[in-house]
Amino acid sequence: MWLAASTSAGGRQRCRTSGERAFTEEMPDLRVEISQILASGDQVAYFSTNTGTSAIYQQSAIWVDCNIVRFKDGKIVEWWGVEDTLSQLRQFGFWILPPESRRNP
Repeated sequence: MWLAASTSAGGRQRCRTSGERAFTEEMPDLRVEISQILASGDQVAYFSTNTGTSAIYQQSAIWVDCNIVRFKDGKIVEWWGVEDTLSQLRQFGFWILPPESRRNP
């Protein structure tokens, strides 16, 4: 996530701004629906379903992700996430090819 890109306040802001720009330009209709949310201590975990249409590939996709966010003094200090990018890319039209054999004939 963008928070891991820089530890300085200015760096985080630049990363966040470029990340937001990429999402709004490449997937202007992106919608995120959080269906599960759990909190314990200084951590929050959530499961979400994402939908959107790629402006580049002109294809729609639905994919899920799960994230754990840790807070300190009211601010996000760590963010871990897993996203079903393979499903997203397949819906955009990408093909997954097996690796070529490395054996000699």
